[in-house]
Amino acid sequence: MKTKPLKLQVEFGMPQYKWLPVELTIGDFHLKFQASGVLNDPLADLISCLLLVMQGVDASVSWWLEPAELAFQFNIQPQGIQLKISELDDWHSISPQFKQQLFCLEASQQIVLLPFWRALQKLNPADFNRKNWFPLPIKKLEKLTNLIKARKQLG
Repeated sequence: MKTKPLKLQVEFGMPQYKWLPVELTIGDFHLKFQASGVLNDPLADLISCLLLVMQGVDASVSWWLEPAELAFQFNIQPQGIQLKISELDDWHSISPQFKQQLFCLEASQQIVLLPFWRALQKLNPADFNRKNWFPLPIKKLEKLTNLIKARKQLG
């Protein structure tokens, strides 16, 4: 019996008043949340994170739910990338007992990183204004796009 390859789906919704809808699905795991844009710009942080991972450096991004936090930790593995998604009940507490791992995926860069990049590519910069969200970091996104395209050409 042939098994279906893993397919990660990532979607960012339209930001409203510093809240960004985020949806992530892989297999039976489904995560839907509203990320706050008060403490950080998680989209800019995600782009920076993906740039680091593409260069072989472990990195993470925080998605603030106020007061909880979701942490997406990307770790370089011999066969690809490990993505760990954890929830911290209260961002004031860094004690490990308050951290719960929700999901862990180990797969190729293509399976783990490309869905995030594709979701970022679908965003319309006109939807991101000071009232609703931060301006999209277009230059950083272009740098990520160039790095991904160069990696694709290498095979």
